[in-house]
Amino acid sequence: MKRSRIETLKPRIATLDTRTAKPMPKEVDDHYNTPGHKAWALAVKQRQHAARFLRWRPDKSPRSCGFDQLSPPEAFALADILVSRGE
Repeated sequence: MKRSRIETLKPRIATLDTRTAKPMPKEVDDHYNTPGHKAWALAVKQRQHAARFLRWRPDKSPRSCGFDQLSPPEAFALADILVSRGE
């Protein structure tokens, strides 16, 4: 009698029962425990702050610079900007 093909597709290695298997202990690379790496990590963490705007016009006060100085945007047709791939 011919054997069923499903029986031959069984895994060749027994499956591991994850309910009883203990995970391997975690190990830290020695590099991360060096004083040099710890100092570097501390310096990086201290630099993580919000960016500050640096003024490039110290001769003018911030209140004298406003949106009223900007020119209004020019009108344009969206079809002039977009390119069709069919053409």
